[in-house]
Amino acid sequence: MKVIATQFQKEIQHGELAIFGVNVDSKGSDAMAVLSNMKLNYPNLIGSKKFATKCYVMSYPTIYVLNKQGIIKDIYKGAHVDFEHELADSIRSLLSS
Repeated sequence: MKVIATQFQKEIQHGELAIFGVNVDSKGSDAMAVLSNMKLNYPNLIGSKKFATKCYVMSYPTIYVLNKQGIIKDIYKGAHVDFEHELADSIRSLLSS
C-alpha cells in the first residue's frame, strides 16, 4: 500500500483525494507497531471493534478513497493479488472524472 500513497502523493497533498485505512488492534501501541512495520505512509484511524463495525470494516486491510469533497468513492476490503492495481485504477478514474 505504500506504493499507492507514494504514487498519488501530489494529488493527496493538493487535496484532490484522500486515502486512509482503519486499524482495530486492542492496544494503541500494537496498532502503531503494525503501521510502523508495514511502513504505511497514509493515515490510519485506530479504533475499537465497535468503531470498525460502524465503518463497515470486515477484513484487512480496509482502505477508503475519498474525493476532494470528502465523499467516500471507494472502499477496498482485504488484500488479494490485484489489490494495489485495482486501487490505483480506481484512483486514476476518480482523478479523471
